[in-house]
Amino acid sequence: MWLQQIEQLAVAGAINGSFYALLGVGFGLILGVTGRFHYAFALIFTFAAYVTSVMESAAGLPVIVALIAGLLAAAVLGVAIEYLIYRPLALFSGPLSLLTVFISSLGVTIAGVNLITLAWSAESRSLKLVPVTPLRIGDVTFTTLGSGGGQGAGAGGKGAKKFCKVPKVKGKKLNQARRKVLAGGCKVKVVYKKSKRPKGLVLAQSRKAGKKLTYRAVVKLTVAVHHPVKKIAKKK
Repeated sequence: MWLQQIEQLAVAGAINGSFYALLGVGFGLILGVTGRFHYAFALIFTFAAYVTSVMESAAGLPVIVALIAGLLAAAVLGVAIEYLIYRPLALFSGPLSLLTVFISSLGVTIAGVNLITLAWSAESRSLKLVPVTPLRIGDVTFTTLGSGGGQGAGAGGKGAKKFCKVPKVKGKKLNQARRKVLAGGCKVKVVYKKSKRPKGLVLAQSRKAGKKLTYRAVVKLTVAVHHPVKKIAKKK
């Protein structure tokens, strides 16, 4: 059992570490080219991802159009940060401009992340262009962003049928449960219920674990809260 946990943690560490390594490469490239430690570049990528997801899901735009909208939004935000914040501070700071820009980028990132959370919440989002599919090698389980695999299935494997496999998430925290349900090809609907159990704990799930449903079928999760849930009175 402990060996399986070590293998799972090692794979998770390698995947998450590669993300941070890519982030570090981005910082190094920007610093080498512009001479600025642009810490807020992570915020710009996050903003692009959220705009793309909102355009695709809420506005109903095609995925390609939503991607272009996200890239344009990121470009506008990056230019605005450079001209409105970095350049004026660099001119006033002189030799200390590197440190000044770095500190200001930290502030921009903190403010930007909170604004994104207020506007769109901190919930995980996904794109239909990049489906998240679970993979299993031996006792190790992980997910992959199968954009290439999805395109290949459309071209050479038209008979492949997608489905939603309901995972067992009762007793898990909401964020962890949401990720598992989305990875199984299902949608998530959250219902809150006052309970003495730990806040954010999944008390029940509407679909039986292990059941196969149509792709993107809705799985309702009942989640514990400590305050009474307000009900909106419907007009008769």
